[in-house]
Amino acid sequence: MQSLLNNQYLRSDTATINGTCPLGNHVWVGTVIDDKLFQTCLTMAGPFKDLQARNYIAYDNEAYPKLYASSSLNNEELLQIQSHIKRLRKK
Repeated sequence: MQSLLNNQYLRSDTATINGTCPLGNHVWVGTVIDDKLFQTCLTMAGPFKDLQARNYIAYDNEAYPKLYASSSLNNEELLQIQSHIKRLRKK
């Protein structure tokens, strides 16, 4: 996922983050948007949710969680994005 987001066209600031979660040792990605770190785990139900509330803990040597304040989208924002994507598919 990091490779897909860090391509020459999107040019996003995305890094892998290693740590632990309820599944055990785990890896997820963090994307910096407006100096905020949005974290996404492909094994959970949707992107940009609050991983800390789901007991995802980055290892101490991970830089991005130390450099950027963590942020997430609320349910209303996620529904707006889903609705927008559905409208795009219909065209």
